[in-house]
Amino acid sequence: MSLPGTLDQKIRAIAKAGYQGCEIFEPDLAACELSPGEVRQLAADVGLEIVALQPLRDFDSVPDATFKANLARVEKTFDLMTELGTHRLLVCSNVRADAIEDRDLAGGQLRQLAERAAVRGFRIGYEALSWGRYIKEYRQAVDVVRRANHPNLGLVLDSFHILALGSDLAGLRELKASEITLVQLADAPRLDMNIIQYSRHYRCFPGQGGLQVVEFMKALEATGYNDYVSLEIFNDEFRSSRAKLIAMDGLRSLTWLEDRCTRVDATGAARSVTDRVLGVEFLEFATDDASERELVDVLQALGFVESHRHRSKDVSLYRCGEVSIVLNRDLNSHASDYYDKHGPAICAVGLSVPRESGVVDWARRLDYPIYSSNAEAGELQLPAVLGPGDVLYYFLEPTNDGRAFHEVDFEPTGREPAAHHLLGVDHLGQVVRAEYFLSAALFFRTMLGLELRESVDFVDPSGIVTSKSASNHAGSLRISLNMSQAWAASPRRFIDTFGGGGMQQIALRTKDVLRAARDMGAAHILPIPTNYYLSLATRLDVDAGLLQELQKHNILFDQDALGELRHLYLREHNALFFELIERMHGYAGQGEVNSQVRLAAQHARWRVERRRAHTADSLAPR
Repeated sequence: MSLPGTLDQKIRAIAKAGYQGCEIFEPDLAACELSPGEVRQLAADVGLEIVALQPLRDFDSVPDATFKANLARVEKTFDLMTELGTHRLLVCSNVRADAIEDRDLAGGQLRQLAERAAVRGFRIGYEALSWGRYIKEYRQAVDVVRRANHPNLGLVLDSFHILALGSDLAGLRELKASEITLVQLADAPRLDMNIIQYSRHYRCFPGQGGLQVVEFMKALEATGYNDYVSLEIFNDEFRSSRAKLIAMDGLRSLTWLEDRCTRVDATGAARSVTDRVLGVEFLEFATDDASERELVDVLQALGFVESHRHRSKDVSLYRCGEVSIVLNRDLNSHASDYYDKHGPAICAVGLSVPRESGVVDWARRLDYPIYSSNAEAGELQLPAVLGPGDVLYYFLEPTNDGRAFHEVDFEPTGREPAAHHLLGVDHLGQVVRAEYFLSAALFFRTMLGLELRESVDFVDPSGIVTSKSASNHAGSLRISLNMSQAWAASPRRFIDTFGGGGMQQIALRTKDVLRAARDMGAAHILPIPTNYYLSLATRLDVDAGLLQELQKHNILFDQDALGELRHLYLREHNALFFELIERMHGYAGQGEVNSQVRLAAQHARWRVERRRAHTADSLAPR
């Protein structure tokens, strides 16, 4: 049920991704043209065990007459299990309004079911649905199963049902492994909503949400359970994506979860090898001569100069302060392939990691595509992993002689930037299509070791933009993941321009944003409505003189409990834009409160430019 497609397509995708088994969801089987025997043979042919059939609903806690009918229909379910070649059946707690609140009755009826299952060599797993009529919490299910007291009856422990209710995990540690029939895993964002809708639309893989799946697995480990762990995900995004991608992401989530449960640092806290990504070393653009002229104009306005050229490739390095931007025109490169597919945008990000970081081995475990730079003798061999939007992430370990990457692979041009106001890359904004939003979040969580915040929605004049921010513990690597269904919203404009997702926003941290704005001039800066500053004066206590300067230079402002933020945006360049950001006294956010103003200002400029383009086209000679 976690995958899109028909049952046979799902089974093949599951096997290809490398799983050992699958559960069969009865509605999938009902809609399948293959007979149960043919489904069994298909699973065997691709090397999968059919671990369980599910679900048997509303079986327990019913009047005698209903129970007799249930026993009759379950024999047909057992026949179906025999044809499928599975020996586990998942039974959900009763959700009907006429269910009877009597745990002895529930236990007795489940015991009779287990006795019939034993005759066939089957095992029953009883699951407490979080919206069950009277059995909704796992401790209640434990009590019912123990009252039944039959070796062919055990528990199905579903992390979603347990964690979504906020149940205490201490009781899990007290269970015996023999009491557990099957374990199902699902994560989810933290939402306050109807539990049924929450379960059926918002589940996601471990690591994609905010539930305590790591703590759940550690509690499970204490029981000694050593059997199948299954992914049970109901998610609208997954249903509209590709089965192969979702299956692979599920396995990656389990690999990440295993790593989190077993790897600890000196304090005993969970630590992954990728927690040690230190920050951004460089940003690389795929360009050609025409697009490069426009980009260089923006870079020069920011204070960048071409300080180096590559020793063997058609590649330039522009630097300002602590920021390095690579312009790659080389035909024999990932940049060239990226340009042909997407156009002039960020094709790679260089990340600094400590010596012997192990990130390449970790990428292999996650089965992300690994690339090696086509370096010549004496040049750096930089391993890279392909991420969302076809962006490569290079991993730069310290060189043996302590030289920076550009001191090894590049030669100086003799030009140095006059301005050194940039302190580094503050954060990046990645755009993805809606159906790949969670997959991209998983990449940042698992491969790059970033912690994810809950998604938030921002208002664009054309619709809603959903954003999820990710960062490492030090805050030296921050990435915002953005998507929108609205056709004219900022993320969609980027997708339409570049034929897919990618890095849209480049936020550069500066020592003094006011000075940078004065040096740059107004031509490149995104105009901000006057009303923003009128509103700002009513929300925050801003010095009148400072407020006047902020308005004069189109600088936005925010405060939190620690400090202040001053930031400005440059006008979009082919739907891509730069931001200059000054953090003062420990400000921790990214100016989210100003996002609606920024989106509206960008939308207004886009409409003006669109009208100009339309007018120019209409006036062109025919």
